[in-house]
Amino acid sequence: MFGWKEWTQCFAEIARANERAPGISEATAYWRNWVLTLERMLVAHGVASDDVLHMLTDAWDEAFHTTPHAQPVLLPEEVTRGLAAPTVVPGTAKR
Repeated sequence: MFGWKEWTQCFAEIARANERAPGISEATAYWRNWVLTLERMLVAHGVASDDVLHMLTDAWDEAFHTTPHAQPVLLPEEVTRGLAAPTVVPGTAKR
């Protein structure tokens, strides 16, 4: 889908644009930037739209906060219905 060079360039842009706020750990800032990079790459390559990503984020947040402790967090079927993983033919990914 995309190569390491493209990923690192995008990650660096996002990291530069998102200085770590006071009180935010380095690990939290890193993972926030990692997720933002993934989202940007998915949209840029037409794998997902901003609307779908926002809908999934909201659904995950709701599921996470309403799932009892020690139980798996599951998205409701009505949220995931119709979503399919992209098909990637081996050997066709950009490098």
